[in-house]
Amino acid sequence: MSKIIYKEITYENYGRCLFISNGIQEMVVTLDIGPRIVKYNLVDEQNVMLNDLEREISHGEKELSDLFGEGKTWYIYGGHRFWVSPEAFPETYYPDDSRVEYVISENTVTFAPPVQKATGWKETIAVQISENDAQAVITHTLENTGDSPKTGAIWALSVLAPGGVAGIPQADEDTGFLANRTMMLWPYNDMQDNRFILENDFIFIKQDVTAKKAFKIGTNNTKGKAAYLNFGCVFKKEYTPNHNSETYPDNGVSTEIYSCAKFLELETLGALKTLEKGEKSIHTEIWSLAKVNDHSNYNLLKNFL
Repeated sequence: MSKIIYKEITYENYGRCLFISNGIQEMVVTLDIGPRIVKYNLVDEQNVMLNDLEREISHGEKELSDLFGEGKTWYIYGGHRFWVSPEAFPETYYPDDSRVEYVISENTVTFAPPVQKATGWKETIAVQISENDAQAVITHTLENTGDSPKTGAIWALSVLAPGGVAGIPQADEDTGFLANRTMMLWPYNDMQDNRFILENDFIFIKQDVTAKKAFKIGTNNTKGKAAYLNFGCVFKKEYTPNHNSETYPDNGVSTEIYSCAKFLELETLGALKTLEKGEKSIHTEIWSLAKVNDHSNYNLLKNFL
């Protein structure tokens, strides 16, 4: 018999949600909006995800209403979400405010929002919970339901609670006379920003609630690992990139970190795919949680990367 508990609950002001627990880790996924994985934590420990309960972060510009319908607004909501890269406005900012259907099959729950009528994308998230440890497999499936080919990459974004630090390993393949590392920077970056820590083997980005501007970096994370330390807990993501033979968005990156005063986003991306009608692409992350003794020493992350 499965050790996993599934229960519909009302969580904060997100409405109906599905609570999932194996007694070691807990997760809450929205059902009236999203889906968003708005809660992920070890039992009796703090939630690693940001919850934007005041709906402070949103987009309701005229261009968005023109595309998706009058009065429509996109809210970040917080938590983990599924987007499609490259980012474009307003197409990327689909107002995912409809009821989410879900199906439970053994230890996997598949969450399926309605097809995005204006874009033709169908996005589903499957959550497979480990029975025996603090681990989950998050599978993102993107399908083109439109009549014309569409190109995009699955973009898996986790909006994390403030106060922590993220880390990623640097690519270290021996490529001889050729470059082995890609580092993409955004126009608003200040390269003297003290949140940005560049080492030979690792890159760290801190979250600072007093920051005046955002900072974002993207890399060809060939090792497929990224982690965030906060509240004495390490939230780790793993995925399988293929930079040798696939094309990735934003000039070839598969991991991006965005830090602002309200949160930090730990983002992974799948390869760019051109999908005909009915074709799908898949991007999978393996999540884990681990309790550590130090709340702020970013060097601890090296043990997880």
